[in-house]
Amino acid sequence: MKITIKGIEIQAVVGTLDYERTNSQKIIIDIEFEYDAEAAAISDDIKFAVDYSKIVELTIKAAKES
Repeated sequence: MKITIKGIEIQAVVGTLDYERTNSQKIIIDIEFEYDAEAAAISDDIKFAVDYSKIVELTIKAAKES
């Protein structure tokens, strides 16, 4: 199964030049990945499902800390 999360908006410092590193900029991130949903589908148990909110949370954290 393909999972797509679009339009994650983040204010983060990006760039390599000094003037780029002084101000945050709006960046928009789209994520797409493959996920084996068989265990979740067979068991009908949410603990085997992808937690989209956690993926977004970790993406925002990584963008702001990098």
